[in-house]
Amino acid sequence: RVIPGAARGRKLGFPTANIAFVQELLPLPGVYVIDAGVGGVVRRGVANVGFNPTFGENSLGVEAHLLDFSGDLYGQEMAVYFRDRIRDERKFKTVEELVRQIGKDVRYARSARFASRREPGEAASGGRREAGGR
Repeated sequence: RVIPGAARGRKLGFPTANIAFVQELLPLPGVYVIDAGVGGVVRRGVANVGFNPTFGENSLGVEAHLLDFSGDLYGQEMAVYFRDRIRDERKFKTVEELVRQIGKDVRYARSARFASRREPGEAASGGRREAGGR
């Protein structure tokens, strides 16, 4: 289920859906290419699984930025299929540095490498493969 967050992603130009999750189904902390199913539609995206160290947070969270999507997802169920691990989560020195890296992550997710989609549930690199709302 999509839950309210700090709205930092929106302020940085990359709105995110904060997802209530089942911890046992999460991959290792990091940034991933995802496919997210919501409202009967599957969309490509980029997700962070981790602690948002740039902002000094210490609780585990899952945030997903859906490519080419604008709209309200609060309260909706979202299934997340982790496709490929892009990188480790890390603390950036500045917010601007973080924004530049997110832009690179989004470009990677849009790349031709992901033109052919795997079926939901098919293994992705970097850990377990899907997390849904509670």
